[in-house]
Amino acid sequence: SPSINYLSAFGSTAISYTEGFPSTSLVFSSQDGGAGADQNTLSAINYAGEPLNAWVDVSAIFNPGDVLYDITGKSQLFSTVVQMDGTVNIIINPQSYSVYATDLIPSTCGSDTIVYVDLAAMGLNNGSKWTDSFTSLNSALHYAERCQNITEVWVREGNYIPNEIADRSLTFRLNRPIKLIGGFPLSIPEAKMADRNPSTFTTVLSGGIGTSSVDDNVHHVLSTEVIDPGLVVDGFTIAEGNAGPLGMDLGGGIFNKGLLRIQNCIIRDNGATGLVSQIYNSGEGAHLILQDCTIIKNGDADEMKNENNGEITILGSVTIQE
Repeated sequence: SPSINYLSAFGSTAISYTEGFPSTSLVFSSQDGGAGADQNTLSAINYAGEPLNAWVDVSAIFNPGDVLYDITGKSQLFSTVVQMDGTVNIIINPQSYSVYATDLIPSTCGSDTIVYVDLAAMGLNNGSKWTDSFTSLNSALHYAERCQNITEVWVREGNYIPNEIADRSLTFRLNRPIKLIGGFPLSIPEAKMADRNPSTFTTVLSGGIGTSSVDDNVHHVLSTEVIDPGLVVDGFTIAEGNAGPLGMDLGGGIFNKGLLRIQNCIIRDNGATGLVSQIYNSGEGAHLILQDCTIIKNGDADEMKNENNGEITILGSVTIQE
């Protein structure tokens, strides 16, 4: 697969070598990178055959209490917090890498239970109301993971991708039990639940991060390992994932190892080299509930696969179309 220059992608003009761990890794920090040159990043490469578990001094560019998020999805720590002494814990898998970045989310949690997402919002980008919506769905998911008071994420119509960086391992990863709800209209400034209509106000979770063809789309559009009945995805079109190569070749649309309810959704145009294009459900405790969904076939691949003691439940009307 093509290499990805994260440091260039983040547009950093101040990249500094931070430290190394003997025969195993390099850790770099970059200042004022990210979209719009407003994020600092920490990049770690582990060459060894064993995990790297280290504390790194990041006081030169991060502040105590800053929350760093793994934007690659490769680390054993989805998020990590800078300590009072300026150090942060990173855990990098064997022969792998991770890039941590400060996210443009509030540093403290409010009392609201709903977070708002709108691609076209021009406000404070803190998710507190429609006018100040997050413009990135993954930023909203990061915030909901950190703030346990959040129970719902409301998303206006639009086409959402996991990240602007062309890394196929990126995904919309659900890390705690929330209701992710799409289908809210752009045309109603203060849209309420009664205003939503997923059939009319199409809200797409797309794996189409690449530019050339489906070959550079993300492996899995939506993924989770959370086992909790409160995890619901309602009112989305899940499309354009492309699972593969070997090891990541199943479930281009949905890769589930948790307890996940998908309802009022369309699942289409997902591919896989492992011949399970749309949905893969696997593992002890994995339970996928599909309710009132449409699955549109994509070639000759199987649409769903369930294995390793997982369970799939069909409720309401679930149809598979050619």
